Amino acid sequence: MPENALANELGCGNCHSGVTQSEVIKTHAPDLSYAGSKYNAAFLFDYLKSPYSVRHNIGKSRMPDFGFSDNEAMALTLYLIKQSTLPKSVQISEINFNRDNNGFELLHNTYQCTKCHQLNDVGESESTDLTQAGFRLNVEWMSNFIQNPDPYLPKGSAMPNFFNLKKVHDQNQLTAKDLKTIVSYLSRTSSDKRQALELEFGK
Repeated sequence: MPENALANELGCGNCHSGVTQSEVIKTHAPDLSYAGSKYNAAFLFDYLKSPYSVRHNIGKSRMPDFGFSDNEAMALTLYLIKQSTLPKSVQISEINFNRDNNGFELLHNTYQCTKCHQLNDVGESESTDLTQAGFRLNVEWMSNFIQNPDPYLPKGSAMPNFFNLKKVHDQNQLTAKDLKTIVSYLSRTSSDKRQALELEFGK
């Protein structure tokens, strides 16, 4: 490993002089320009207070723990939830939940999402843990991302585009149903965690 590899992954030079600026940290850090559309506010507050690993495909890069006070974390959360500049051509719409119980079957077997993602302790830890999606992400954004991930991701991403309804003409109805089933399932897998975060955030 090159001697500056860890400093590069951690982005030390992006704040400190005397160290080369990171070439990769911006590609590893999430885009916050649409944070308000993407994230649950209660999750943001909790995460800012105590950051932890969310994605497992970015090497040693991670969010530093700045030791924010409650007031500081709240101020940042209120700022971030106002950020709603989506990628060009992207529009987020409301989603009607589908209460089918085969969400895990679709994720694990039909679309094989667990080849890269963990879900309820099943699957590979090569990307985000889908068990966390329901309390981290707003459901409308989650639906939009799964349907068309390309505008949100760098070129060469391993995330497939299964659900682009504009491209799939013969299977539109089935595909739309699967999408709703998956998003509904993911939102329910961590509903207790989301409620707990929102209760704490409300204080």
